Amino acid sequence: MSNEAYLMIANIIAIFHGVTVALLISTSIINVFTTKDIPWWYLILIMIIVTIALISYSLGYGCPVTKVEWYFRNLAGETVHSGSFITHYLEVIFDTKFSLSTIRTIEATIGIFLGAIPITFIVRTFKNKPLKNTQEV
Repeated sequence: MSNEAYLMIANIIAIFHGVTVALLISTSIINVFTTKDIPWWYLILIMIIVTIALISYSLGYGCPVTKVEWYFRNLAGETVHSGSFITHYLEVIFDTKFSLSTIRTIEATIGIFLGAIPITFIVRTFKNKPLKNTQEV
């Protein structure tokens, strides 16, 4: 394959990754602040993504999707960015370099919203279900 083909694959992965992250964040915010029920398949998707992220970050690998993008960028002969996907592309969009504390704040905020989805699901599931009275009259 040519370098252009590898670069196109890397760009498609980056766009898909960005759209996925944006959808997860925006729908997380919407789900937390609305009374609409969260679909079960969405909760499973979030739990899979959070589990993969927790495992890969705890092992020091970072995001697996970013690693795949970097692989194709290397094959295309490009240099890859350092750091996380989100902060890199936010720095590109806003044409600035974020401090480490700002980067950690951005990542923690995203993690809080993604973590709020399962909590919101559990609260909404059990909030309207009355507890059974186990005592006999």
